[in-house]
Amino acid sequence: MPTRTDAGGITNKGFDELHKELSSAREPWQNLPWQLSLVQACSEAAKENKPVYMLCRSGHPLGCV
Repeated sequence: MPTRTDAGGITNKGFDELHKELSSAREPWQNLPWQLSLVQACSEAAKENKPVYMLCRSGHPLGCV
């Protein structure tokens, strides 16, 4: 299980372990690379001649609506 630093935050090793546990890729779409910036995504897609898939959701950020 992840360990905490003296300051109360999680260590890099702890974060990596926790991230690995929480991000199990059971579905093929979960392995697609993603970007937070639409501009950057479009730029990279153009360089590789690939499409951009954009997912937009509405509702409360803590749950799918």
